[in-house]
Amino acid sequence: MKLFFLSLFFSVLTWCACEAQSLPGSKFNAGPEVAIPAGKVTSTYKTGFGGSLKYEYRADTNFYFTLSAGYTSFPITDNAKLALQQAGDNRSSFGFIPIKIGGKFYIGKQFFGEVQLGNTFEVNVNRLASDAASAFTFSPGIGYSLDNGLELGARYEGWFTSGLFSQYAFRIAYRFRL
Repeated sequence: MKLFFLSLFFSVLTWCACEAQSLPGSKFNAGPEVAIPAGKVTSTYKTGFGGSLKYEYRADTNFYFTLSAGYTSFPITDNAKLALQQAGDNRSSFGFIPIKIGGKFYIGKQFFGEVQLGNTFEVNVNRLASDAASAFTFSPGIGYSLDNGLELGARYEGWFTSGLFSQYAFRIAYRFRL
């Protein structure tokens, strides 16, 4: 399943890059992220750090289809680390790769709102623990695009497996026009 989503992501990214040659206004951006766990997962995970890439395909004057992928590493709390060590697992953090598609609507020239759906894959899955290796992802957010190419964004992101992994993520990205 992971291979299918990764193949789909790179296929769509390649198609979008080819189409961008004839569509003025398509964008690509990349940047670092900070993710703050919320809800029940705060007893297990500390603040996460990572980065992401996003391609925006211009569909209308103020609307873009989006395709994004990233990586976030969440260190675990001391209590969670101790519990894992007792089970024979010496990990001190967990890595995740979210792959999402969605839409971004500009309200005026610089403010925007967006919603993305996708799947998040755990990178270092302990196959013996029967934990879910992927999760459905829902991510609404808002942001502001500066004239100098920087983009500031904030979003809520929920990963749905047997429970909910909630987080608030903040992103600073640099935007490239294609």
